[in-house]
Amino acid sequence: MVLAIHAKTVGRALITAVLLINFASLAARVARYAWGYEGVLKPLRLLDAGAENTIPTWFSSAQLLLCSVLLAAIAVAQKRSGGGYGRHWGVLSLIFVLLSVDEEASIHEALGATLERLLAATTGFEPGGPISFFWVVPAAASRR
Repeated sequence: MVLAIHAKTVGRALITAVLLINFASLAARVARYAWGYEGVLKPLRLLDAGAENTIPTWFSSAQLLLCSVLLAAIAVAQKRSGGGYGRHWGVLSLIFVLLSVDEEASIHEALGATLERLLAATTGFEPGGPISFFWVVPAAASRR
């Protein structure tokens, strides 16, 4: 089976989708500030690109999952052709599946909140200001 994919076509489709999602999100935000989210406009929350569990989040998760599928296809092709990096592509595919699941399920946000509570209970330190998201601390420490 041969699957022909044209980069220009895919690029145009992705750019169009991203623009539509962003314009819809902007319209939802304008409606929120003009009329609020109460009543009839409450479903507009699904278009908010700044919130979790929305259409933009689903789109992002779907893109990560598609990347995982493409990486898995590359891994299989590498193994079949005897290339030496099939396992590496497979690991990348697994990482992208995990990123997709995290994007949709908000795992790192829940884990970060739990770690913040644990840190506050054990040391009394409460993240705020420049480190209002606890994950910034280990991420900054790992860069050294």
